[in-house]
Amino acid sequence: MKTWKSWILFPIEILGFLGMYVFFRVLPLRVSQQIAMRIGWLLSKIHPASRIIECNLHLTQFPTNNRAQFVSEVWGHCAALLAEYAHTHSYSKLIHTHLHVKGHEHLEAFNNSLRAGIFAGAHIGNWGLAGAYIHAHARTKVAMVHRPPNNWVLNTCVHYIQAPFADVIVEKNIYAGQKLVRLLNDNVSIFMLIDQKNNAGISLPFLKREAKATPGAALLTYKHNRPILPFMCQRNTDGTFTLTFSPVIWPHDFSNTPEPVRAITQKLNNLCEQWIRQAPTQWLWLHKRFHRSLYRPK
Repeated sequence: MKTWKSWILFPIEILGFLGMYVFFRVLPLRVSQQIAMRIGWLLSKIHPASRIIECNLHLTQFPTNNRAQFVSEVWGHCAALLAEYAHTHSYSKLIHTHLHVKGHEHLEAFNNSLRAGIFAGAHIGNWGLAGAYIHAHARTKVAMVHRPPNNWVLNTCVHYIQAPFADVIVEKNIYAGQKLVRLLNDNVSIFMLIDQKNNAGISLPFLKREAKATPGAALLTYKHNRPILPFMCQRNTDGTFTLTFSPVIWPHDFSNTPEPVRAITQKLNNLCEQWIRQAPTQWLWLHKRFHRSLYRPK
């Protein structure tokens, strides 16, 4: 049931999103990125969510030379990402003109398994552009796991934006797991981001702290004997991107491990941490990645 806040906020969210989308879509990509980064700088000064970034940096004791500049660059990245999403209609061209690919042999090894599997990434750089490349080069259909916003109109817009890089969009809910299993059995690979907190997940070390990690990818790969292909897509200073595939994770490599699901999840967690340290300001530090009590004002 909608509250009075929903009736007020939902139209504002819709108008703001559509206004930004149209504004950035009519501009060239590079101009959109540059303007968005300046908007991000302004948001870093006035938006209360900057406190979440600073809190995450404090909790993880993440090394930064200038914390204020770091927060500003994180906001700039987030704003640039939104600007780039206004250009998803041209992602099929951008993957040829603006994307450098490393580790393509790992994608080939994944494809040569002749089985649907898991493409596992994180909220780093432009994961949507990675999705467009994977969708174009995978030998199976690809389903994307998506956390829907509360605003159903925005959710419809997000579906439209993600259409160029997914054959199926699966919304995160209590039925998602069953649907993902059916898709794997129908030889449809799963594209998912694995760095978000899962309150029902496994407690594992992450950035020097205990954090709840989602075991979904590990459960699917181990229980259904499917490969995992980890990837990250980093933005470069010249407006291009570098998509890097890591070696395929094969479930049989963990058959003699006492807790295989935990071991696979830890391996993915370690990769996420490695990616974050490689491009620290391009991770979504706006997430409350650790226990909520740690973010309360003292």
